[in-house]
Amino acid sequence: MDIAVPSLRAVGYVRGPADGVPEALAGLGIPVVELTPDSLARGDLSRFDAVVIGSRAYETVPAVREFNSRLLAYARAGGLVLVQNDDGTVSAFR
Repeated sequence: MDIAVPSLRAVGYVRGPADGVPEALAGLGIPVVELTPDSLARGDLSRFDAVVIGSRAYETVPAVREFNSRLLAYARAGGLVLVQNDDGTVSAFR
């Protein structure tokens, strides 16, 4: 399969339970940085082309809920936040 991937600096990723998406993205040549609770609290999110929230991460990673306002501020400033839903869909916020 031939997949065209745009040139990206980095994608921030919050892993959900049993989540293999970061490895799949890396396999496509996309530079992935896993976000920790500390990076959600204080990190520079503007360095990412997108921030991806893994399926069920809002349920299982308390820092995602705690620092949701930082994710929304990143989106309001022009960043792209992608939230994977547990039904296989993705919600995008910009």
